[in-house]
Amino acid sequence: MITNAEQAKLRSVIDEVVREHIRSGDIVDVVVSHKERLEDDDLIVVDVIFDNKLNRLDPAETSELARHVWKRIVELDVPGFPSLTFIAQSDLRKAAAA
Repeated sequence: MITNAEQAKLRSVIDEVVREHIRSGDIVDVVVSHKERLEDDDLIVVDVIFDNKLNRLDPAETSELARHVWKRIVELDVPGFPSLTFIAQSDLRKAAAA
């Protein structure tokens, strides 16, 4: 289990990495949670909320992002492997209206 301070540092570092590497959309929010698993590696779940006219990000940017995030997680010595999801803000609005 990670401490609250480690969780805050993890969120800050991942937010920085996402904003550094994603240029094809405006980053609205980066939501990070740590999921402990009994049998396998823990997961670092990252939801990237973005906004742009196309409702999608450049695959060249997103495909490399997990590697960049994982490198920083290792540097922080936090157990877990990143699982990233990219969510268009417009999709969140549609889901909320439904």
